[in-house]
Amino acid sequence: MAREMASVNKVILMGTVTTVPDFRVLENGTMMVNLQLETVSAGETEKHHVIFFGHLGEIVLQYVHQDMPVYIEGRIRNRQYEDRNGNRHRVTTIVARKMQMLARKKTDEPPVSDLFGNVNLYKRVRDGEDALPDLADFDEGYEWW
Repeated sequence: MAREMASVNKVILMGTVTTVPDFRVLENGTMMVNLQLETVSAGETEKHHVIFFGHLGEIVLQYVHQDMPVYIEGRIRNRQYEDRNGNRHRVTTIVARKMQMLARKKTDEPPVSDLFGNVNLYKRVRDGEDALPDLADFDEGYEWW
């Protein structure tokens, strides 16, 4: 009988956010926020797709912006999918568990909608006051999820 070897799946990244954080609400009411992070090591630039869930996602959506430096701890998640044309794709994402902002939020930008106010879609869906949005129109741009 073979013994399984202990393993660790942990990623630490420090880089610059290159996209505006985007969110969607999952069927179970959990918020999922994604963004792209760029790191540079030994002169090579790498781009990473990072996903945040739940309360951490709320914080990212409210305070993190494009061009902001951040520190992220998480795990690697690989998955495969087949697109509408039958082509197979392999996608690697980072599922964040911790995040630290390394700069303050820009003050010259209008704030993201108040995540804790009554106009927040995520809060209304979570509290049963509103229905989930129809995400069928967004499938093409978010196939890597």
